[in-house]
Amino acid sequence: MNNFEAVIVYSEPKLHCKRVDSAALTVHRGPKPHYKIYILLSLQYNYRKTHIAAPSVPLKTTMNLFDQYPFLQNDLIMIHKMQPEDAAALKRIAEDPRISPYVPTFLYEKKYEDKALVIAREEEEYFAAGEGILLGIYLKEAPAEMVGLAEIYGYEPSKEKASIGDRILPEYWGRGISTQAVALLTDYLIGEIGLKTVTAHILRGNEGSATCVLRNGYVQKFSNIYEDWGFGEPCLTDKYVYKRDFRKKKS
Repeated sequence: MNNFEAVIVYSEPKLHCKRVDSAALTVHRGPKPHYKIYILLSLQYNYRKTHIAAPSVPLKTTMNLFDQYPFLQNDLIMIHKMQPEDAAALKRIAEDPRISPYVPTFLYEKKYEDKALVIAREEEEYFAAGEGILLGIYLKEAPAEMVGLAEIYGYEPSKEKASIGDRILPEYWGRGISTQAVALLTDYLIGEIGLKTVTAHILRGNEGSATCVLRNGYVQKFSNIYEDWGFGEPCLTDKYVYKRDFRKKKS
């Protein structure tokens, strides 16, 4: 959005009782004001209507992560809120023995044995509570079939950061789905939400996931750190980081 216009109607009685020749409005998008727009106020008895003509300066638009569920897509995949009919695929993802060794035991999709309950309650218990966002991954060629999960969690608005993760059904490994999911999630968090930092925590030995984030420009910030993944003892983990500043360096 390069331009905008707005109409402000003033109905405050006190404004009608004194003459106002001009006023300054500061437009806020994020923590700092970007510029001022000067408004000429027409003096009318019943109301005052003002047309604001803004200069052609892009505004930095940011929003809270939990304002809405994202709908993300590219030529290969779509990422969006799960539907009730995804319960069978969700059960396969949550219980597959080829996936389980590389993900925490306390993930939200494991909370209920009945995966229909996971889908039904995720919005209230996970999304609305500000814990995270659990999304389905779908191929464009077969949009009704969920092939994986994408997750955003660890949101810290004061630090402008969050973490991401994904789980792909094994029969779809090797098709670039995880790489594309990381790209879409990163673009969304950096470009639309306006975060400065996105992180990915990957267990040692999970070379496939490490390759996916590295292909998307992440850098390994910490290696062999111990984290609690719910396996009874801390696990060796590598932490990968993507920063908004990386894009400035490329440009």
